[in-house]
Formats: sequence, C-alpha cells, structure tokens
Amino acid sequence: MIASFLLSSALLAHLTAMTSAALPTLAPTLGTAPVAPVAPVAPVAPAEPAEPAEPVAPADGSALALNPAFPESVLLDGLPRRAVLGASFTPASEDLLAGAADGGLVVSQISGRGSFRSEVWRDGDVLLGLGEHAITDMPTLGRALAEHRAGEVVSVQRWRNGVVQTLDVELRPHPLTGFEGLRVEYGSVLAEGAPRRTLLTLPEGDGPHPAVLLIHGVGCFSLESGLGLAVYGGFAEDLARRGYASLRVEKSSMGDSLGEPCMQIGFDTEVSGYRAGLAALKADPRIDTERVFLFGHSMGGIITALLAKDEPVAGYAVFGTGISHWIAYEINNLVDQSLMLNTPPELLDDYTQMRLRASYQLMELKRTPEEIIAEEPQLEGFLQSYPMSLRYFQEVYDIPKFATWKAADAPALVMWGTSDFVAKQRDHAILAQVLETWRPGSVTHLELEGVDHHAAAAPDMLSAMRLMQQPGGRPPAPAILDALGSWLDELSARDDG
Repeated sequence: MIASFLLSSALLAHLTAMTSAALPTLAPTLGTAPVAPVAPVAPVAPAEPAEPAEPVAPADGSALALNPAFPESVLLDGLPRRAVLGASFTPASEDLLAGAADGGLVVSQISGRGSFRSEVWRDGDVLLGLGEHAITDMPTLGRALAEHRAGEVVSVQRWRNGVVQTLDVELRPHPLTGFEGLRVEYGSVLAEGAPRRTLLTLPEGDGPHPAVLLIHGVGCFSLESGLGLAVYGGFAEDLARRGYASLRVEKSSMGDSLGEPCMQIGFDTEVSGYRAGLAALKADPRIDTERVFLFGHSMGGIITALLAKDEPVAGYAVFGTGISHWIAYEINNLVDQSLMLNTPPELLDDYTQMRLRASYQLMELKRTPEEIIAEEPQLEGFLQSYPMSLRYFQEVYDIPKFATWKAADAPALVMWGTSDFVAKQRDHAILAQVLETWRPGSVTHLELEGVDHHAAAAPDMLSAMRLMQQPGGRPPAPAILDALGSWLDELSARDDG
C-alpha cells in the first residue's frame, strides 16, 4: 500500500483506448502551476536516487570494524554495508542514446561521497549496465545494486558522447543515517535463517524506555534513503524526541539485509522479520517491556494485527490500512481512482467485471498470469500489477482479517488521512467499530485532515496522487506525529498509574 496501488499501465491504456482520448489534464491545486496528466507509477524502487543530506553519525560511536575481505567496507553487527553510488538518475531518452542501447539512466548531481567518483563520472553520462544487469530504469538499478555490498568491485557500462565503455567501480558504503543528538544503533535479527538489518533509535537517558516497533508498508525500499528514510525515519526521530525508543527492520535483501530478493518473498517471510524485531526489542534491557507498542502503516497494519494476536503488547496504532476482502479493496480502488482521473463512469461496468474475473483467478484459484492469459487472452490487460510478488498478495488474501483483528487484544488507535486515496475511509470506520464491539472503551478513531497515504501533508487526494509520484519522500505531517504521540503518552501514563 505504501507503494500505492495506482491504476496499472494496462488499465490506463485500456480506458484511454475505450474513450479514444487521452486522459484529461488534472486541475491545478491552489497555489501551484497546472499539473501534468497523472502517469502510472512504478513501485517504490530500492535504488538510491540521490545522495542524502550529510548524515549524523550515531552519537554513541557504534563499534565499527573494517571487513578484512573488503578493506573499504564497514561491518556493523556482522553485516557488510550496502553500497551507494552517490548520484541522481533520470531515464535516458531514445533520442539521446540513438540506438546505442535499449535504455539507461542519465547521471547527474555526483556527490563525491559515493562509488561514482567525480573525476571519472560527469553529469550527462548514461549508466547502461551494472554487474550482469542491463540498467533501464530505477527498479533495475535497485535490483542490480542489491546484489552487491560495499568493498566489492563491479563492472559498469557507461555511455558518453556516443561511446560505450566498461569500467571497474569499487563500491563505497552507504553513509550512516542518524538524527542530531540521538543515538541510532545498527543491529540485526535472524528471520527464516537470514539476517535483517535493524535500526534502533533511542531517546536521551539510560532507560528503560517505552518503545515502538515501526512496521512498514508494502514495497521494496531501504529505510536509509528516499521514501523509507523520510517516512519511517521521520517517525523514529519524532518518537525519540518524545521519549520513545523505536525499532525499524529492513526487508529481506533491502539495505544491509541478506536473504531472498525482496521482490520474490511471500508475505509470511516479511512478517517473520517483524516478529524477530519485536522479540529483540522486548529482550533489550534498555526497553520497558511493559510499554512496547506497535505502529503499522498501510500493509503494516495487517502485520500489526498478526503480531498483536500472538504476542502481548501495550497497544497498537495503525494508519492507512484495511480490513476489506482483498478483491473488494482492489475493485473499489479501481473505481475510485478512475473517477479521480475523470474516466467516463459508463466505462466502468465492463471493466470492473473483467477485473473481478481476473483477480478471482489470481487470488482465489492461485493461478499465474501466464495460465490465465493462455486460457483467456482477453484478460491480459486486466491483471493487477503488484509492487511485490504475486505470492505475497495471495498470502495476504488468505488471511481471515476480521478474526485476526478480533484476536489482536490490546488498546488500539485507528487513523486515516483525508487525502489518502489508497486506503479507504470506510475500512477504518469499520475497523474501529468492530474493535470497539469486541473491546469497548479501548479504541481511538481519528480522521486526520490533509494527510495522505505516505503520512505526509497534502491538501486533497488529487494533490496527493501527484505528490506521491515525485522521487524521494516527504516527512510525516505534524498531525499524525502529534496524534500518535498523544495516544502513546496517554497509554504510558495510564500504565505508570
């Protein structure tokens, strides 16, 4: 959900063809220039789009050790650091490459602190390949870079002024991320036999501290850059300044984590990382085990319910999540987002029927897209494009959501933002209603004005759709930080009493 279930490319193409007209230009929002038509959005890429601002090293000087195999890489808690290229990238046009390659990424804003050295690379160079992978867009770059670690030497293909060259590049470690005056400790947990990187942010003082496990939305991205750092780093910093520790867990193969490639894992594998993170948090002597909370964002809300069902917690908060039947969620999003884009409503009857048929076969019958298209080629344009593996979403589909939420026995905060076009207002109202039915007096339900699905500020849903397509990320809105902090303070004070 954090990767935003926007209309797929196929859906937009079909609706455009059916109307024989391009999608209309969106109306400008107050105080902005006219907005270009909304294009389909790719899932959040795990690549490093640009060098972040100079990070603050952990205040406690976390133990660093040189990896003897890779003299310039840094080991933290036994895990080699991920690599950073240290530049920004934009897709290369066909005219620029003039047939020299099928695609590539134009290099710019070389920081000098990454693997791309300014004496070797310059603005306007085009990255065509890294290791064994052709680089055509940000997702391919992210997947290629995820296979390597700092200290390794990889071959890259560079286009410059019509000439393609192969260069050896020594990968440099990603700089440490942190927050002014706060401690961020790099650790790891084992999930299904593979280590996952953890980032523990601690407030001032010796503790024991109340703590929050931050459970992230769907998609493959690192917590140390871009969207992952802006959103979840923003929550971690704010919580620490309010006196709460927090733990973030990198997904499989993302950041420094090892394991199965993120785009191939199932939902159960993803949940295992957060289970291990919760156990590690409770085992830390600096943490008050009676005041450990969960915060689940988007798909992380469903993971939150699963954890709270099996492990006692002091309370849980969710934002932008769901309780609907999965296919109903997909169909409702199809209709809502189509209407946002001014699609003629009369086109939606046939399209929703076809989409319903396709989704039923994917989710209920567990068929592959290839099997479906072989028997019903007319459904090819109606298969949802997912930001993670099909197996991941088939496993989500199989979760008995009402029963799971019922078993998640703890005080709950249910939040939805009025600019969230990905998660549903009705889902949150229903979730709050049923939780209150099961556990009267334990539920707080809030609708946050002007907060979008990424927990950032946006005046309305249409503006949020535009803003969420921009690279990088935006910090959480003060409204959600204050709502979460106030709820935590209330429960913590109640526990103290």
